[in-house]
Amino acid sequence: MAGYKNALRDRMPEYMDIALRWCKAKNRYIDYIYERYIKKENPKRKLDTIKIMYGLKPAMSIGDLYIMFKETGKYKPLTISDIKNAPSDLFRITFAETFNGDSEIKQDEDLRNYWNAVNSWVVWFKQNWIYIKSLYRNLNLLGESEENIKEDIRNKFLSRVSDTIQNKLLEHIIKHIKQHGY
Repeated sequence: MAGYKNALRDRMPEYMDIALRWCKAKNRYIDYIYERYIKKENPKRKLDTIKIMYGLKPAMSIGDLYIMFKETGKYKPLTISDIKNAPSDLFRITFAETFNGDSEIKQDEDLRNYWNAVNSWVVWFKQNWIYIKSLYRNLNLLGESEENIKEDIRNKFLSRVSDTIQNKLLEHIIKHIKQHGY
């Protein structure tokens, strides 16, 4: 059990890790994913399922889709153009999709609001994290002071975040960057 929970921790994308830590939801999310998806899975597929849950691996490939259509009688031959034009994330699961189908969450408004709020931070970090790291690294290499770097991050990425949490979020970001040696 602990081995697969550790795998969930180790394989978590960095943007998701920092977002879940910000929301103080990392352990809760790992427990949820483990109980809902990993625990019951065939042992040979558990690591693949972890990658699928994090969107690191498609849940289905174009080939799987081809076979499914052929088996269900809804077969339409796939052309090279169909395959080339398919979006790369066509069969990848998003963070929200890992809990949106859960009937318990759908029925419990507080739980639904909680996970939707966490999702909004995961989406925010997914969109901004790589740019924040890059800005920090570049300004740091140019010899900018810590205060100037923080101010640049605040102005470029946190201006739409409420003032009440802006400083805490900035400290959380800087702490994470320093822990990982960027």
